[in-house]
Amino acid sequence: MDEWSGVEAIAAAVGAATGIGGLVVASVANRRTKQANKFAKAANDLAAEALGKAREANDIAEHANKLSEEANSIAVHEAAKQRDPSHVEWRAKWDQETSIVTVTNHGRDVAVNTTVLVKRDEVEEVVTPNGRIARLESFVIVFPELPQQRQDHALIEDLAIRQARADRMFRPPTQFGISVAFDIRWFSEIGNPRQQTLKIFIS
Repeated sequence: MDEWSGVEAIAAAVGAATGIGGLVVASVANRRTKQANKFAKAANDLAAEALGKAREANDIAEHANKLSEEANSIAVHEAAKQRDPSHVEWRAKWDQETSIVTVTNHGRDVAVNTTVLVKRDEVEEVVTPNGRIARLESFVIVFPELPQQRQDHALIEDLAIRQARADRMFRPPTQFGISVAFDIRWFSEIGNPRQQTLKIFIS
């Protein structure tokens, strides 16, 4: 082997060693990069999870605040209902000529969502006036059958009296009319249920 051949062999050996060293360094660097990426991903996942839990906790807190506000509102409303000073007083007036009963609010406050259960003999009927009835406002209930019933009663009464006279008996006249009950139910303006019953004789 000449001198130059020896030099080339040494150079080749050094180059190979350098290449192997470079590969080793690159491999280690690549592995560390992957580990760093893995750690970074884990950190990001933890951060995302923490953010999600923070949002969830915030939603729970907002919901709790809303429930608290609703509870406070209900409590205030219930307290107001307990102190409800509303006053509604109904009075009924019968008009024989028109066969109409006029029911008037003589109280100082408004009646809301009023309904009336009309009871006469074995008959019951529900009447629903306007939604709000203020002081001195009225609603009417018509009895269209009354004129005919009154006429029939007068005819039967006349025949009965004539028959009694023919039989030389005394028969006192009987008055025509029926008792009617009005079961009135309504709400005060803050939602308290109220009830009043009126009874009148219509003829």
